[in-house]
Amino acid sequence: IPTPPLVKLMAPVCQNSAPMKLFGYPFGGTWSGPGLVQGSNGTFDPNLVGPGKFLLTYKTPNCTYEGKLLIEVLKKPGATLSSPPSLIICPTNPQMISINPLDSATYQWYFQSPNGSLTKLSGKASISLSVNLAGSYYCVITKGQCSAQSPAVVVTYETPSASIGPQKVICDINKTITLTASPSGGSWSGGNITDQTNGVFNPSGLANGKYPVKYTFTSNLGCTYSFADTVLVDTIPKVRLNRVPGDFCLSGLVNLQVVPPVHGAKFLWNYKSTSSSAWLLIDSVSSPSRTFVDRGYYESIVSNKYCKTKTDSLLIGDLNDINLTLNPNDSLIKVCFDRTTELRASSTRTDVTFSWYKKDTIQNNYQLISSDQSLIVDRSGYYKVKAVIGFCESESALKKVKFLPKDTLFVPNVFTPDGDGFNPDFSIVSNANNYSIEILNRWGEVIYKGDKNSSPWDGGNHPTGVYFWNVEYKDCRNDERKAKGWVQLIR
Repeated sequence: IPTPPLVKLMAPVCQNSAPMKLFGYPFGGTWSGPGLVQGSNGTFDPNLVGPGKFLLTYKTPNCTYEGKLLIEVLKKPGATLSSPPSLIICPTNPQMISINPLDSATYQWYFQSPNGSLTKLSGKASISLSVNLAGSYYCVITKGQCSAQSPAVVVTYETPSASIGPQKVICDINKTITLTASPSGGSWSGGNITDQTNGVFNPSGLANGKYPVKYTFTSNLGCTYSFADTVLVDTIPKVRLNRVPGDFCLSGLVNLQVVPPVHGAKFLWNYKSTSSSAWLLIDSVSSPSRTFVDRGYYESIVSNKYCKTKTDSLLIGDLNDINLTLNPNDSLIKVCFDRTTELRASSTRTDVTFSWYKKDTIQNNYQLISSDQSLIVDRSGYYKVKAVIGFCESESALKKVKFLPKDTLFVPNVFTPDGDGFNPDFSIVSNANNYSIEILNRWGEVIYKGDKNSSPWDGGNHPTGVYFWNVEYKDCRNDERKAKGWVQLIR
């Protein structure tokens, strides 16, 4: 009796199962029906048909009968996310991800790190998962004998646009600095910070070195970040030029030293010939001492990698070496018209040569007038003296000598304060520096007192008549002088 081909029965399969090979005997037959990938080799793919029951037939070439196989395809669980597919988190602030729940289902979460390693998260059998590591997360949902994998949730760490520093190097511990970091709105901490909000760092009293500071801020996600930095204090002490003992005037050499010593510093030496000249860089060395041969002004700029300072200037081969003085010490010397005055130069050194110069006005050129140590002056003008010894030269300050004219005193003998504008008051004209005046009536009563700076006497309420005056003043020799007379007041 002919028998139909034999087929192997199959248990229900899940919709998302992999394609499977069907079995029929005798071999060499052909399968037909829904879900077949290729009938000749009997490969069935449940993904092609979806959930349901499907009848497949198997037929061999030499047999009129067919083998029949009923396959049940079970619906796969719906594994859908209730969380967004990507999430940005803080490392210290975990966030929750979740999938939509199914009745009678079980859940298993998996984590794949950025380097590709996959980890099954034990004890994570809930629809929700707390995450605090960057990577990919997905959940496998099992319902009955079918499972499905959810889409991945990609979790990344927040990467705020933030920076700190570089901070200013402190070259002066008497000045505060404002620390630098972004974004703004954070808080600073560390020693010597006097304003945590604005990052004010006060280096007062600090020795050279590095001092740690920290900037902390909270991002828009609520994440807290801290950045560390250091503030460098690298001050240079106040320095000055010290002149090594020696006689520049005779040798033409002077050795200058920067004190106190500044280890590891660089020294720039500047020179100018006169006080009004521009500074010229003449040397850049690592040594704090230097020998010079030119008369003039010197200074040194001392610097390290970050900071610099400079000494006060030092004048060589001039007043400090010759100690020139000129007497009288006044810049303006006033002399009576019939006298002379003596200008006298002096120096603590011997063998000094003096040269006297004069010009009549400030705009004129100087003329050499004498080579003596003192000078008798009998004319107004501008005078100075120059002292020279060896390589040194010094020049005095300018002296103005002014000869005063002969004393003059003009006192009117009549004035008319009648309102016509002519001779309205009793005005005295004199070249004296000052004078005092008093006016008396005919009974000897003082009715007015004044001086050169007072308003002239206008007669007041006194009637027409003769009045008497007394004037006292000092002449150009500073001797007391007196004058008296009368004046007629006419109204």
